[in-house]
Amino acid sequence: FSAILLLIGAISAAFTVIMGIFLAKESGYNGTDLIWHRWLGAATYLTALFTYWILNKNWYNLTYYKFTSAILFCLIFVTGHYGGNLTHGKNFVIEPWMKTKEVQLEDAVVFEDLIQPILEKKCVACHNPDKIKGELLLSDANLINKGGKSGPLFMPGKPEKSLLIERLHLSMDDKKHMPPIGKPQLTEEEI
Repeated sequence: FSAILLLIGAISAAFTVIMGIFLAKESGYNGTDLIWHRWLGAATYLTALFTYWILNKNWYNLTYYKFTSAILFCLIFVTGHYGGNLTHGKNFVIEPWMKTKEVQLEDAVVFEDLIQPILEKKCVACHNPDKIKGELLLSDANLINKGGKSGPLFMPGKPEKSLLIERLHLSMDDKKHMPPIGKPQLTEEEI
């Protein structure tokens, strides 16, 4: 049974690697996370295939099985970490285990403690140095002020005319609505 599961895993890993190659051709993907994800994905496939190949060798035993299983688990976890970084933002896979600091509202720095966490949670997945959609980077204040392909995000003193607010309030059917359909939307409180 485990041999069948291993073969299915190796085949699905091969399919995933091929689809990942096509997806990486899409504009906006670059950086070290993509490189690590690509090579670790290929290593996962090759390790699963190698493990399946040696599974029926007469010298293969439970010790080898545990060793190759541990390697596959680590490869899948780390590859998933880098893939999660590309699709959902930095540390998506390990975020549940990371401690976040609690800040009292009266001690909060507006951008760092109130706005940046919302951008990190809902926007940076597509607008970071490794995945630059619309030539817009939202990973720090200086890059946000620079704006993107459509121009600056903010109009000082005129929030109702700011591109960021405009895109958030567009109809969900509008292709320029942000975040796009399928991504977590901002709540009224976050907006």
